[in-house]
Amino acid sequence: MHYCSSDNDFMIIQRRGCCGAATRAKRSMDDEENDQELCEDDVVEIISLSEGEEQPIEDLEADLDGVELSHDKDGSDDEYSMGVMVIQPLRDDSITCLNEHRGPVFAIDVNSNASLVASGSQDDRALVWSTSDKNVVFECNGHTESVTCVCFSHDDKYLATSDLAGLVQVWQCSNEKCVWRFDASNVEWLMWHTGAHVLLAGTTDGDGWIWRIPSGDCKTIPSHGSGNMAGVLMPNGKSSCFGYSDGSVKIWDLKTVSLVSSYNPSPNQMSPVTCLSVHPDASVLVSGHIDGTARLFNASNMKLIAMLNLVTPGGENKGTSQENEQEEPAEDHFTEAVGFLSSHNLILVGYVTGSLAVWDIPTQKLRHVCKPEKNEGQDATLVRMCVSERGPFVYSCHFDGVIRLWNVLTAQCMREWHGHTAGILDIKLTKDESMILSSSDDSTVRLYETRNIT
Repeated sequence: MHYCSSDNDFMIIQRRGCCGAATRAKRSMDDEENDQELCEDDVVEIISLSEGEEQPIEDLEADLDGVELSHDKDGSDDEYSMGVMVIQPLRDDSITCLNEHRGPVFAIDVNSNASLVASGSQDDRALVWSTSDKNVVFECNGHTESVTCVCFSHDDKYLATSDLAGLVQVWQCSNEKCVWRFDASNVEWLMWHTGAHVLLAGTTDGDGWIWRIPSGDCKTIPSHGSGNMAGVLMPNGKSSCFGYSDGSVKIWDLKTVSLVSSYNPSPNQMSPVTCLSVHPDASVLVSGHIDGTARLFNASNMKLIAMLNLVTPGGENKGTSQENEQEEPAEDHFTEAVGFLSSHNLILVGYVTGSLAVWDIPTQKLRHVCKPEKNEGQDATLVRMCVSERGPFVYSCHFDGVIRLWNVLTAQCMREWHGHTAGILDIKLTKDESMILSSSDDSTVRLYETRNIT
């Protein structure tokens, strides 16, 4: 949350942070219309202050019920933790807590053998940790803005980091040295090729970047005027799919930088893309959008197969195909995450409401909706999800500080992991699925065991 005064009123503003691509995209749209405009939903409370009187700080803190005003050791306000909504966890299930950051931790990644964890924070730092002794192995220096992307290369040789200023850096893990850096515009997403030292990124101005590391040889996929909001590598490794803020989805050949196929929505369906996923057999791909839809495509020609819509203004659950007129869903049902459970031919769609919808690919029918139990006053927004390869299981993290494990064939929540004292911003599942890691608004990274869940 942020605090600002207007005449004799003191407003508490909900800080939306980087809890998901949908939130970031909508904030970007709002900023384009009016940089100073506040959404009505952002105002949590207006506290009136009598003219000519100064309200004692003790009284002000009493008014901010449920909001923690953090102080550092010398008693001054901490610019990062001030105003973070504090959660009282039921218990602490974590086996390790990494707490060297001084602000919300937006992004995490873990290497193949789970020996190293990388984290990026609002404190303008990226840190690499040892999971065995919890010590910081090295710090990725040079960032001057919040670090929002961190990712290890396929062979763990390199770590890539990027910040809100557009600085992208690559570090060689063996000697902890920065081997390459590049100044781009605001980076929305960053990912490695799954079989080569090739780094891909999408930026707010719409460009797509392809770099060979460490030489820095570069190819650019030019913008068509809309932000490049999400990206996913196609299973053949030769092409990549980008999702844009005008709702379009395009597949590009990485070698020739030529357009393979594209989907361009009609004017009434131009809702920003928030997330992408492709089926492992490359038959279909799905995009999530701010309007609450998930759009299923034939990956070979980008023909729209179905538009999956869970919630409409009337609250009715239904699925809509491309032939149906698109109704605009309620504003609070942004699509935050999409994925496939390929073993059961299912599409998984997570929403800002906290719900996880399960759709059948052949019929495009809704199978289940997994709904977390919400505690009064807590935000259960679904932020990220990880699909298990052990069975029909999906991990989801939420802004109420809880990680949940779902059996998507029954919509049953099989287990919960608690410990964070603020909303979770990112999760990663280790390659062997023995642990799940999470980062949070509470400035920590936590590790949880998952060995005995099935």
